[in-house]
Amino acid sequence: MSSNLPGPADGSQPEVEYLGDQPAPKPRRSRRTGLIAAAAAGLVVVAGAGAFAVVQFMSAGPAPATAVPSDAVVYVSLDLDPSGGQKVAALETLRKFPALKDKLGLNGTDDLRKWLYDGLTADNPCPDLDFGKDIDPWLGNKIAMAARPADSGSGGPVMFFSVQVKDEQAAKDGIAKIAECGGSGSDTPGTAFTGDYMVVAETQKIADGIVADAEKGSLADDDGFHKWIDEAGGDGIVEAYVSADAPKEFSEELGLSEGSFAGLGSDSFTSTSASPAVYRPGSASAPSPTPEVLDAFKDFQGAAMVVRFSDGALEMELAAGGLPSEVKTGGDSGIEDLPSTTAMALGFGVPDDAVQHLIDSMTKSSGMSQDEVDAMMAQAEQETGLNLPEDLQTLLGSGLSVAVDSSMDFDAVMNGSSPDGSALPVGVRIVGDPDKITPVVDKVQSALGPMAGELVVEKGDGVVALGLDQDYVAKLAQNGSLGDQDRFKAALKDVGNPAGGLYVDFDAGDWLTKLAESDSDPAVKENVAPLDSLGVTGWVEGDVVHGSARLTTD
Repeated sequence: MSSNLPGPADGSQPEVEYLGDQPAPKPRRSRRTGLIAAAAAGLVVVAGAGAFAVVQFMSAGPAPATAVPSDAVVYVSLDLDPSGGQKVAALETLRKFPALKDKLGLNGTDDLRKWLYDGLTADNPCPDLDFGKDIDPWLGNKIAMAARPADSGSGGPVMFFSVQVKDEQAAKDGIAKIAECGGSGSDTPGTAFTGDYMVVAETQKIADGIVADAEKGSLADDDGFHKWIDEAGGDGIVEAYVSADAPKEFSEELGLSEGSFAGLGSDSFTSTSASPAVYRPGSASAPSPTPEVLDAFKDFQGAAMVVRFSDGALEMELAAGGLPSEVKTGGDSGIEDLPSTTAMALGFGVPDDAVQHLIDSMTKSSGMSQDEVDAMMAQAEQETGLNLPEDLQTLLGSGLSVAVDSSMDFDAVMNGSSPDGSALPVGVRIVGDPDKITPVVDKVQSALGPMAGELVVEKGDGVVALGLDQDYVAKLAQNGSLGDQDRFKAALKDVGNPAGGLYVDFDAGDWLTKLAESDSDPAVKENVAPLDSLGVTGWVEGDVVHGSARLTTD
């Protein structure tokens, strides 16, 4: 299907209809920046819910990044009018769920912007403010929250918003009315316009400066921004970007810069009722900073996160470069060799020095001396009978997976009426030399004594399976074909790396359908039926850490 679909004959842009009728978020309003607070809350609500749909099509238009200066250190955007391909994918995906199609107005005329407005003003209604007259005439379909360094070079990043508008004068009038409703018209935030966007900032001077700098060079033209968005898989309905300078900028705001750690006491902190969760000088509850805070991010290169609809799935992908890494990757998770009847699985690869690396990292972060660590290890050896860290490294093999079979009676387990462990199809599959792993398992069983229960241990070809159900353990010890399943491939596209991942197969054995049938509401079954699979994985390419989560549908 082409993404260049025609609009109205008169050339005007058609209205976009969205999903609505969900529990509304509670607003956090500020006298000075009522619009900013509302926009921030709305952005979080939509990003978290992922609930939007398009019933008419139009050109995507410029992104909010065009109104953001290229020196922005943080940027989060929501696009309710993405490219045609995103619209088609979203529509096709969301229409599969009756609750979204019928109850949330997918085929109706509900406007998500109106839904957000109603939710954000529910606890603090403005009788003189009317969405149809004061908001709808100017509010567009794209919004972004961003931060850039202060002009003076000190004082921390400056927060602002980039909002798509349809009418400048109507936008000015609307913001003035919102500010007046919030407390005082004199506290109206600063606004400035560029292209299709309005910049909303704390003061007029700040807003004017942002627009002037964005017109000289915007984030939309910044190579670093595009590099990290591309690393995260490209455009989406929600995009987040963090520049390489962000840790430094925010560390200075929080008082975490080098040289600021000496003499910090409870009397050097403050807090404000407007932002009680923000660490500021004076907050007695603020965490004690350490010099490692900045040092850990000295090599940080940037990061991005994108949420998109793709191939019948809701996908979130992220990428970050130069992060401090205390977890090594390598080995073979073996998750692809689990039984094809697996309902849930978690697998991860184990590099051959993983345990020693973990001990070294914990030693460094805890501040313990090597003698203290050696004493602790000796005590652990005495209590368990294990040779540490060698036996633990052997026990983990080159990777392991925890699996739950679809034959599990989930309803019985949830209701507390499940049989004893010997009939529960749950187990662990370790990839490695059985002749080396099983002696360590014996040591662990001996140390646990009666707590080890009736643990079943089964050797396979290069694997060891553990569990309580004899039949299922024997099944785990074989080489299964989970990795050949289409649902697995769709959910874990990038699992061909040693990191492994989390996998849930909603259709295997119809376990989810059976569980839903136990609910008295028939709509539950209808709305879980379209779910296909869920996959979460992570991997490292060079010095870039990647992560992906995909929820697929039938």
